[in-house]
Formats: sequence, structure tokens, C-alpha cells
Amino acid sequence: MQQILFLTRGHGYGHAATDLPIIEHLRQLLPAVEIKIASYGTGLEYYRLRSVDCADLAIDDNDDQTTEALRRVLLYLRTLPRLPDLIVSDELFLLPRLCKRLGIPNVLLTHWFFKDMGLPELDAAMDGANAVIVVDFPDAHCRPDVVGPDFLFSGPLAREIDLDRPAARTRLGLDPINPIAVLTLGSTAEFKVPDLEVAAERYLRAWAARATRAAVLYVLVEKSFSKKLRFEIDSSVRWIGVTPDADTYYAASDIILTSSSLNSLGLLGRNGLKGLTLIGHVNEVERLHGEYFAGLGLENIRVVDESAPIGDLTELIDEGLTSKPHRVPAENESLEWGDPAKVSTWIASYLD
Repeated sequence: MQQILFLTRGHGYGHAATDLPIIEHLRQLLPAVEIKIASYGTGLEYYRLRSVDCADLAIDDNDDQTTEALRRVLLYLRTLPRLPDLIVSDELFLLPRLCKRLGIPNVLLTHWFFKDMGLPELDAAMDGANAVIVVDFPDAHCRPDVVGPDFLFSGPLAREIDLDRPAARTRLGLDPINPIAVLTLGSTAEFKVPDLEVAAERYLRAWAARATRAAVLYVLVEKSFSKKLRFEIDSSVRWIGVTPDADTYYAASDIILTSSSLNSLGLLGRNGLKGLTLIGHVNEVERLHGEYFAGLGLENIRVVDESAPIGDLTELIDEGLTSKPHRVPAENESLEWGDPAKVSTWIASYLD
């Protein structure tokens, strides 16, 4: 039996959230092929929350682009009865050259390049890949000057939420009329904390000053993170924590408050959900995505720098809570959103 090994980056929940639908489609497309998953940190946590079998690479989320991380992958490969027929790695940039030395066909997934960050020389690590699949819009990036891999752009793999506001509120047992907001910032891994602390504080202070007093805010952020906040949280805030029902809360909301990760922006854009996004000053990749989406002019997404006055954020929150419709169809019809099934077909084509 042939085998594909899918290595998902940790470093937040977004990579596993993107990879899981691809893996599910791969299993449907290739029922006779064994597909193994390995990850670490928050990626491993995401899979385990959903009861998906996943090996632990024991890599530190905050130190996953190093030779030590590569050594951990090698240690895992040695536990397998034989080497895989294809390796798919999501943003583990040191993997392609290792796979090339081992003679293993490999596909790299990413949603950014080092060239986007002003470090084009580091993209040379991709030259060992058979293909680089970019899960974002092509014009959002500066394509690397790397010879060897096929470069394929899928568009963001934002999932569609097939649930309307009344049905979502009924499912969650929420008030059918009162305005509702949701705050979601992804994982609280150490490397994200500086931006998250700023975003959470500014959102919650702006929320406390809102004019729409009957509104309730549901926070879908790890509960332990609330202990990092050094101010009193408004009584209208319900701290839910990480939940598999996140999409239902999004569908039930009048406005979603989030960071500028590609997963968050894509979810808002594809589903026409009203959202307010803060661009932080620490995570350069999220700043890249935030600035690109700001330039798209989508009516339902307001992208604001984290340094914006609290009063401005409050006004935008109140506007989102009270304006209609609750969902805004995407105005930019030229946007081509990604399809996990298509990506799985691309991956399968590199299996000898």
C-alpha cells in the first residue's frame, strides 16, 4: 500500500484548520493509499480536539523552523516501517531539501513567501520541493525566484458556513433578537501573545464603551488567556473558550472581532460575515494579509491598525451590531476562493 505523510505545522490552529479538509478529500480520492498525519503543539491540539489520529512530532511551536525541528521529523521518519511515497508539509520550510536528499517526492503548502518579508534569499529552501501550493490569492504575493518546483495558487481555503443567523442562534440556545458579537483571536501560543494582548485589551475596552448596551460578546479564546488581562471585563462578556462550535457562533453573530490572520479574513470574506480586524505590529505575515484585504474594499470587513483610538473601534462595533443585513454578499466577484478538493487533486498528481 502506498503512503502519504502529511506534516502539519503547529504555530497556531490555522494550519491544521486548512489541512484537515485537504486530508479528508485526499482520503476520498485515494482510498487505497494510507494517509498518516503528524504535527505538534497547537496543530496537534486542533486534531485531537476533533478526534483525528495524529502523531506527535514533539516540536516547540515557537521554534519550528530550525535544525532541531528537522531532527525531530527525522526521528519520526525512523519510527516508520518504510519511508512514505509522498510527503506533504505545511510551512515546514526545511523539509523540501531533506526530502530531496532522501529521494522522497514532496509538496510544500504555504500562504506567504520570505520574499514578501524582504528576505528573498531564504526562499531558496523551497528548491527541493516538487510543488509549492500557495493557499492564497496570487496577486497578494511576490513570487520567489526559485527554479525547480511547480508553483500553484489555490486561493484561500476559507470554509463556507452553511448556516443562517436564526438557525445558529437556535442551535446555541441564544436570544433570537438581541445583538451579538464574537471575539476570536486563534490560538494563544507564546509567539502570538504580544499582538493578542494588545488586540484583546483594545477590543474589550472598546466593547465596554459601546452604545448598544443590550448586546452580548462571546469570546472564543482560550479561557486561561483572560488571566493575562489587567482590567475588569464588562459584565456582558461571556468567555466561552476554544470550542468546536465556533462556526455556529460566527453564523449567529452580528459582528466578529478578530486578528488579521488569513484564516480569519478568508472566513469573513467568503461568507459575507461582518467583521472588524485589527492589524498588529509584531506578526509580519498577518500584517501582510490584513493590508491586502484592506485593499480589496470588501464592504463587510473593516481593517484597522491596532493603534486606532478606542472611540473609533467602539463606533465600528456599534455600527456592526445595529446595521443590516447580517451578511453582506462579496462585492468583488473576481476573487477566486480555494477548494480543498482541487488542492487534494494537485497533491495526488505528485504521488508516483
